[in-house]
Amino acid sequence: MRTRLIIVFLIIGSLALYFFLSQRNKYTTVEDEDITFAFEKPEEITKIFIAQRNSDIPITIEKKGDDWVINGKYPAWKKKVEFLVYETFPKIKVKGPAPKAARANVISKMAVTGIKVEIYTDDPSKPASEYYVGQATSNMLGTYFWKEGAKTPYVVYIPGLDGYLTPRYIYNEDEWISRTIFSEPREDIKRISVEYPANKMSGFVITQLDSTIEISTDPGNPTDINIKAVRSFINHFEKLNFEGFASIYKDSVVKAILETTPFVKVELENKAGKIVSMEAYYLPTYDKMHGLYDNEGNMLKYDPNRFLAVVNNMKVPVVIQDYTFRKVFVDYKDFLLRNAIKVESAKSLQ
Repeated sequence: MRTRLIIVFLIIGSLALYFFLSQRNKYTTVEDEDITFAFEKPEEITKIFIAQRNSDIPITIEKKGDDWVINGKYPAWKKKVEFLVYETFPKIKVKGPAPKAARANVISKMAVTGIKVEIYTDDPSKPASEYYVGQATSNMLGTYFWKEGAKTPYVVYIPGLDGYLTPRYIYNEDEWISRTIFSEPREDIKRISVEYPANKMSGFVITQLDSTIEISTDPGNPTDINIKAVRSFINHFEKLNFEGFASIYKDSVVKAILETTPFVKVELENKAGKIVSMEAYYLPTYDKMHGLYDNEGNMLKYDPNRFLAVVNNMKVPVVIQDYTFRKVFVDYKDFLLRNAIKVESAKSLQ
């Protein structure tokens, strides 16, 4: 009898231990919980939706051919999008559930600042994956994620990354928009025109047909052109980026600037017929600017380092740097052979 009781207690104890371990593992292992946040087929993604609870403008990133478009109107910063798609979505691993002591705090914070993420593939009306992104763990090596229906938030990470993932899920529209204005390889360019409204004599048009390059100006077609200098000029259009958006200036200031005559107009047409045009305007200085004075201590009328610009495929004005664009804001005389020789001679003396 006693032996039988011992056997029964041993069986009950074993069952209790098994039940305890199975319940504990249910909330501490990925396999038993069968929850994942990784999207393992990033090449199938056609659309991404990102929204932060306190953000006014949700972000929709849609694939258009080989490129991406932000909110249906802006060209996307392709490298940044592809970093999210290929270097984040498929590599997320689950470390385990949020610690019990931290769950209430994690959930309350996520309710206020959580970022909703939806990933779409072939069905534009139904997400293939969706979850919420929360804050970092206390050691900053993990990130709290949550899915609707899950009992608790989970700690996720990317193997090899010493950091948290929240900054990758940007909910600021400006941060996703491409900074590129011109990005055309030389061999794909058909025509470039540069016009100075206040000085028509300085403008020019470069036309490239196969291996033939022609340059025409308002006075006529100059013959003493340094073709090497023209080819170098065309190469600059492979990558010309703007610095930021004009939202850093007051709307009234931007509006007043756009009512003035642009300093320069640049237009590029590629061989496929796509046209990108840009108008650049002088930016007036203001009292809080530092260092913008002439040799006599008088404040400069215009910022010598930046211009306001309007681009035909952008919906808002942007700011460009003189340092970046001065190489294409040139006079047609800079292509004349005698001027090119002077430039080369000056370089050789440096």
